[in-house]
Amino acid sequence: MPVPPKFAQNVLPRLIKARAAHGLSQRLLALRIGVSEVTVRSWETRRRTPSEDKARRWFGELSVPFPEDTDWFPPTKGPAQCGTRSGYQVHGAADQPACQACNDAQNAYMRAYRRGRR
Repeated sequence: MPVPPKFAQNVLPRLIKARAAHGLSQRLLALRIGVSEVTVRSWETRRRTPSEDKARRWFGELSVPFPEDTDWFPPTKGPAQCGTRSGYQVHGAADQPACQACNDAQNAYMRAYRRGRR
C-alpha cells in the first residue's frame, strides 16, 4: 500500500526529527517499540505506513503528540471467515477444532502447496 501523502508530508518529518533529537538510531527505536529495524526504515523511507497501534507506540516513544486526524492509517482487516485458510488458523489459535469448511480450505491449500501452486 502506498504511503498516503498526508502521512509523508505532515507526520513523518516530525517523527524523523524527534528521533534524531532523542539521539535514537533506527535500531534502538525499533527495539523500544517492538518492531524490526527494517520496519522502522521502511516507515521512514516512505515504503510502508505503520498500523495505528504501532504508530501510537512510535509517537509515544518520541514524546510527539499523536495527531487527531488519523485517516492515513491503513485499513484494518475484518475477521477471518469460516471456509478460508485464515479461518482455519483462527480455530487453531483459539484451541478449537476447525469446522469442516475450514478443514476443506486448509486441505486445498496444502494440496496446492505440495504441487508448487501456492
